[in-house]
Amino acid sequence: MKKVYYILLLVVWVIHQSCINSVNEVDSPMTVKNSELTMTHGNTEKLIVENAKGFTTYKSTNDDVATVSPYGIVTAGVKGEATIRVESGAETAMCKVSVTTSINHIIEPCVDFGRDYETVKNKIKNDAEITEENGNMIQTRVIENTVFRYVYLFKDGKLSSSCLSFPLQSPTAEIIDDFLAERYLPWDKYLYSPDKKVGVFTLKPGDGYLYVFYSTLCPTE
Repeated sequence: MKKVYYILLLVVWVIHQSCINSVNEVDSPMTVKNSELTMTHGNTEKLIVENAKGFTTYKSTNDDVATVSPYGIVTAGVKGEATIRVESGAETAMCKVSVTTSINHIIEPCVDFGRDYETVKNKIKNDAEITEENGNMIQTRVIENTVFRYVYLFKDGKLSSSCLSFPLQSPTAEIIDDFLAERYLPWDKYLYSPDKKVGVFTLKPGDGYLYVFYSTLCPTE
C-alpha cells in the first residue's frame, strides 16, 4: 500500500512539473532585457537575451551606426539609430540602438553645397561677422578659448566647399579625429557622411593650423 502511495505521489509530481514547464513556455516569450541602448562611438555592450528557445542570431539594420557580433556584443559606430534583430527558434525580439556624440562644442561649417551665395549668407549671418572676399565668405569665432576660422568657397555663385581651421596647438586639435569619427565614416584617407553627400579630409600644411575641408562627395562609379 505504501509503495502504491509513493508511486501515485511521484506521478502527481511529474504532472505538476509538466504543467509548470508548459505554463513557462507559454508565458515567457523571448525578450531582450536591455532593449533600448544609448551609446557613443566605439563603446560596446552585450545584449541580455532572456528565454531563448534555441540557437540565437543577431543582425543590425544599419552597420554604420551599430554592428553586432555572433555573441550579441553591440559596437557603436557613427551618430544615428539602428535596430538589432534577435532571432531564436521561431521567436524574434528587437533592441533599439541610439548612437549619440560626446564631443559637441565644435561647430561645423555650413555644408549646403549647391546653394546660392545669398541663401548661404542668410543662413550663417547670425553666427559671426562675415567678411566677403572675391565672392567667398569668411567668419571667425572664439569657442572655449580657441579661435575657429570658417571659409566658404563659391563656384559660379554656388557653395562648392567649406573649411574649418584652428591652431594645431589647441585642445581641439587633440580631439578632432574623435570628433569626426563620431560623425563620418572612413574611406581610404578621407571621410564621408553616412548619407554619402559630404566628403571630409584634414590637412596640416605647416603654417601652425589644422584645416578640415568639406565638399560634395564625388561619385566613385
